[in-house]
Amino acid sequence: MGLLLLAMAGLSACGGAVVLPGRLVFVPQLPDDATKWNDQVPPVLSSPTTVSIRPGPFTVTMVLLDDAERTAFLTKALGRKADPFGPVAGSPQFVTVRMDVRNESKEEMTFNPQQIILVTDSPDYIEPLDATRLHEGLPNDSEAADAFLTDMHRALYDTSVMLRQGESVSRLLVIPFPRHSFKHARLECALFMVGRRTFSFDVPLAPVFDTPTSEAPAPVTPAPEAPADPADPAKQSRRTIEEPRSGNPA
Repeated sequence: MGLLLLAMAGLSACGGAVVLPGRLVFVPQLPDDATKWNDQVPPVLSSPTTVSIRPGPFTVTMVLLDDAERTAFLTKALGRKADPFGPVAGSPQFVTVRMDVRNESKEEMTFNPQQIILVTDSPDYIEPLDATRLHEGLPNDSEAADAFLTDMHRALYDTSVMLRQGESVSRLLVIPFPRHSFKHARLECALFMVGRRTFSFDVPLAPVFDTPTSEAPAPVTPAPEAPADPADPAKQSRRTIEEPRSGNPA
């Protein structure tokens, strides 16, 4: 399992040291977000870790799991204790979302979990783990590896899912944790299809820093400028212009 952790961590590692949040929470909306829901119902938060969305004739409920909740879900789904997605040296390696989807229409519904992308304003675009990424972190030609992959298909989303009328599914989205500093994030959920209709929606997130204040980066105080000499234009203070903030990546 250690090989899996190292391999997955390497997928999104970066060179510079940055202060990263300890976890993510759902928020009502992104600040300055120009995205409009039009005739769709925006996400309904029942807590910072639980959100429900009904963008069409189906309901999606997302729950952010902590370490204990993720281990409990995997243990129940697999029938044994197996959780390779925990933190390393106290740092989270994955964002784990339990996603429940229920088809409330009279038509077949399909969706591809790989079309659910974690997007940050750094910017990062991070896909959930699938069988291929899991396999890259396990030893080749190993019976244990094959059994692990077979088991994980019972607990994790991987390939496209089809639901008939009234059917539902509950599995995990396991997404590598961002490795660049960010302030805002969202889950972009695309191509949920009911019959011939297609639905897409975003679920906004915000970082929560669990790092003690003493370890947080100290604010940078600019050095005072020397008084300007009105007789010498070359020594006058330069004017700093702050560019307007750009929106989140499309």
